[in-house]
Amino acid sequence: LSGGARLFHLLRDGDARHVTRADWRRHLAALLDTHPGLEFLKATPEFQDRYLECVVERIYYTNDRADSGRLTCPEIERSNLLRVLRVVDTEADINKINDYFSYEHFYVLYCKFWELDTDHDFLLDRDDVVKLGNYALTYRIVDRVFEGACRRLTSGAPDRLGYQDFIWLLLSEEDKTSETAM
Repeated sequence: LSGGARLFHLLRDGDARHVTRADWRRHLAALLDTHPGLEFLKATPEFQDRYLECVVERIYYTNDRADSGRLTCPEIERSNLLRVLRVVDTEADINKINDYFSYEHFYVLYCKFWELDTDHDFLLDRDDVVKLGNYALTYRIVDRVFEGACRRLTSGAPDRLGYQDFIWLLLSEEDKTSETAM
């Protein structure tokens, strides 16, 4: 088996044909307990959860081309995940790992979300999102996001963008040349 195939078999639940977000969260939770660059997070369980959620969403944003919520063995084999995980294993400064794991990248995303979510219900409406980047997005663009023109919303609340949706939006906004953003 290739390294990517071994990673797939390690992550998946039983004989599943794909790896889910829950599979990633289960395995990456150990990272929070053991990585020296994340030691400071041990005292803040809420930030641990949000950091893990952001890492997992960044993995899916980059590698789940069909936006199915599942990664297959071929998708993991084509990805840079194995290489990045090897770097995570040897690099003490988590912020030097720009792909998926940078705490600084998470912190910027989270703070932007928190700043927009003035009632702190972890849901954003159109008026919240239009304020992003000092009103860099027009209402027309924001309406298209909420209509699901690019990606269906996952918050479960009508006309509301959740933290997961916001991560995808901000990653697309920050790098308009990525395959997912296009």
